[in-house]
Formats: sequence, C-alpha cells, structure tokens
Amino acid sequence: MFRARKCLFSLTVLVFVSVSLVGCPQYEDTQVELTVSPTQLDFGSGVLTRQISVTKNATAREMNPLSVMSLDPWILPQSCTNGNTGCVSDGPLDPITISIRVDRSR
Repeated sequence: MFRARKCLFSLTVLVFVSVSLVGCPQYEDTQVELTVSPTQLDFGSGVLTRQISVTKNATAREMNPLSVMSLDPWILPQSCTNGNTGCVSDGPLDPITISIRVDRSR
C-alpha cells in the first residue's frame, strides 16, 4: 500500500512538473483585424439613421482608437469621428456601435 501511494505521488509530481515546464500554449502573433456588421446599410426612402458594429479579432494586440470618416458629404458618422478613447474594441464580444446618418438635403 505504501509503495502504491509513493508511486502515485511520484507520478503526480512528474505530471505537475511537466505541465509547469511546458506552460501555456503560445498563440501565433496575429495582427489586429476589424469586422464590420452589417456590411451594407439600406436607408430606404424614409430612414435617416442606421447603426453598424465594429469588433476586433481575438488577438492580444491592442487596437488604436477607431476614427470614422466619410468621403461623401451626405453620409455623416455620428460617433468615433476624432479617435476617442471610447472607440476601442477589446475583442469579438466587445462591439463598437457607430450611428451613421444621411443628409438628404445634400
């Protein structure tokens, strides 16, 4: 009985030391990639504002604050227009919500 306990204890220590030496798996260093959803906005004839969600992929790298701009003067982003610190996603479960408005007078 004593010999079995000693063998079991030695095996447990061996497994613990092996796991400690190997450590956590190292993941490949991936670049930050942004995902926008939905990819198209349909404002129809009466809708003025729609929202999009932007998320960062699952990487340990931090992203810079998001800055949104439009090349057309009638499309008006309502948030994240100047790189605010609130415009950062920590990962796929932390979306940045951005309202987009259209100015039909232009």
